[in-house]
Amino acid sequence: MEMQIHQYLVGAIFPVQDGGKSGNSAIDPSSAYRFNPAQKEAIQSLLSKANGWRIALPSDNHNSDLEQFQKENPGYTPYYVESDLTGDGKKDFVIAVIHGKYFGIVFFRAEGDHYSAPQWLTRDGELSDDGIFVKERELWVGPFYSDFLDVYVWSAKAKKLVRQL
Repeated sequence: MEMQIHQYLVGAIFPVQDGGKSGNSAIDPSSAYRFNPAQKEAIQSLLSKANGWRIALPSDNHNSDLEQFQKENPGYTPYYVESDLTGDGKKDFVIAVIHGKYFGIVFFRAEGDHYSAPQWLTRDGELSDDGIFVKERELWVGPFYSDFLDVYVWSAKAKKLVRQL
């Protein structure tokens, strides 16, 4: 049973049945993100330690504006971004994960051919109507077409993303 649950947690990487626990009877492989091997390894490590969490999928987003936003921004997915957020020339990535009704946002800093330990930006958010966006080197989290966003920026001093107040 534990193996099946673990397999489901990484379902966006390796599609499997989840027994209906998430509301999705199966994860469609065509909707899976395209992670590189180092990203897969970082995500698998995260999910193996984050009991009950799984990768948030676009189907977890219920905002009626998502479809229009994706038409205007081809390739956009609401719960995954890849960008140089630290200014070091390497592509970091951020994913949303979900546990029941709670969403978490997790940042992975690129370090050569691997990624840093995950930095949890939040673990108790509600993102079913929101998305993750990058503008320049800022990470924005919030509703589509809104100025009411949480903004995170890299702090070289703290060596992590910090929320702007």
